[in-house]
Amino acid sequence: MFTAATTSVSPEPRESPAVVPRVPTPGVPSQAGSPCPSSISYAGWVHFTRARDLLLSGIVAAGVGLALFDLAYGSMQSIPRFAGGLLAIMALGELIGGFVVKDRIHTGRLTEAIVVSRVVVLAKASSQLGAIMLGVWFGALLYLVPRSASLAAAREDIPSAIIGAVCAAALVAAALWLEHCCRTPQDSDHGDRGDQQTPRN
Repeated sequence: MFTAATTSVSPEPRESPAVVPRVPTPGVPSQAGSPCPSSISYAGWVHFTRARDLLLSGIVAAGVGLALFDLAYGSMQSIPRFAGGLLAIMALGELIGGFVVKDRIHTGRLTEAIVVSRVVVLAKASSQLGAIMLGVWFGALLYLVPRSASLAAAREDIPSAIIGAVCAAALVAAALWLEHCCRTPQDSDHGDRGDQQTPRN
């Protein structure tokens, strides 16, 4: 009587399937039942504009503007009355854009972080431009006002410089408003509680 010899073959180890992370969809509940966080939360890798950065840019630009007017004002033509009008148009556009972005974020119609980050970059660049031009116009006023009593051209250019400074300040305010409208509830919570959190060991 013959007995068939059997050899046990150990199964080869199987590789575990790769886990593909799921991208959370805003407003769609996760498996645990809790709503997924918004995909446009970018706190931690986008830093909002700080007042001291704008102040530094304005001070430097004021010094440069004062030096330029001191060197070249004698050969300059009169300053156009609405030389800063372009900045006012930009300010109006960013003011309206801020309301649009804020509404779309809070209603869930704007869910792409890259779009919001580009708006933040635009707002940051605009606030820097406004701060620089405000400094330049302020430097111009520092040159023109002391000479307005004895120099007719300086006296005539002061209103133009004031209008330019107001337009530049309006651009700074509108850009900061647009940047503020890009904040999400996650960003606000991160900023409010960032100083209170302590690392766990």
